[in-house]
Amino acid sequence: MQFWRRQPVLLLMVISAMALHAGKSLDAAVPVMPNPDSNSIGATEQQTIQTYVAFYSQKMAAAGNSRQMARAREHVLQILHEAAHPASAIFLNSYGGMVGQDFSPLLSNPKTALNAVITIAKINDISTQTALENGLDNASPAVRYWAALGLGEILPQLAAIPPAFHQALRKLEGDLKVEKDPIVEMNLCHALVQASPGVPNLFSTILHVLTRLTSTYAQQPPDTLPVCQRIVRDLATLAAHGGALPRKLQVATLTKLAQIMSFIAQYNQADLLSRDQKLAAFDAISACGHAMDQVARTEDFSMTQFTNQSDPAAILLHVNHLTGSQNQPGKLQALFARLPIPARIPSR
Repeated sequence: MQFWRRQPVLLLMVISAMALHAGKSLDAAVPVMPNPDSNSIGATEQQTIQTYVAFYSQKMAAAGNSRQMARAREHVLQILHEAAHPASAIFLNSYGGMVGQDFSPLLSNPKTALNAVITIAKINDISTQTALENGLDNASPAVRYWAALGLGEILPQLAAIPPAFHQALRKLEGDLKVEKDPIVEMNLCHALVQASPGVPNLFSTILHVLTRLTSTYAQQPPDTLPVCQRIVRDLATLAAHGGALPRKLQVATLTKLAQIMSFIAQYNQADLLSRDQKLAAFDAISACGHAMDQVARTEDFSMTQFTNQSDPAAILLHVNHLTGSQNQPGKLQALFARLPIPARIPSR
């Protein structure tokens, strides 16, 4: 009788032992993490990198949901972002090449393509060039967005290798001519600015992209503030490096910048932005003011007296003073009489 009373305890002990053994087997299956401090990559180190990257690319391919894919991505990137010291250039080149090789096939699967391209883009090494260029051909705008962002980040590194650098430029310029998504267009433009502020017609191209962007801002809150901020800063860089713009081009550029600045300030004041958008709103408004100064050759549009903690109503009041509001002209109209006053956002 005592024996049968002990059966539940014995059964629990057996199950616990099996679980412990299974856990050890699972841990043993996880590959050894490569050493990012390595300054030489021999056959053993290369095999460690290959095993580690292949393990997590297979994990991503087999994942049942986006959370599992993101975890696989984090394991690949944590070596670079959580190491005590920055990864050595020799390690990064070998590691990035392996990530590009193993994760590129996942770009052809709509389920894994986005997480795969984010993984590749965040390596930030020239060894990923081919994989990122392949990502620019993807059917998904989100994948092309990250591919353009990643390629732009490595262009300054590629400048030391002229054939690879010019190949990347040709790819970006060719894709920019056929791209239909304005957000991807902005990242393609941003990448080209990183390559050279002197790319022909880039200023006009950015202005065209901003024209498409502002056509949607009056109907919906700006969901693209960080990207918008980047391209506006690029516009300021181009204006600062070039000579004075023709007056017609000045007016066209200032019109778009004023619209973006006013729309963001209005949405911010009306509490129509999400928490993340609010964090980016003031920076985007400030970038517009700086770009206006560069385009108009003035110092009239700075937002230095404000921070992102300032009262949204006070920011909007100042923006109205700069861009004009309703029937009241602002500083822009004092400089360019025919420059239109930005529209009010639709009532909700």
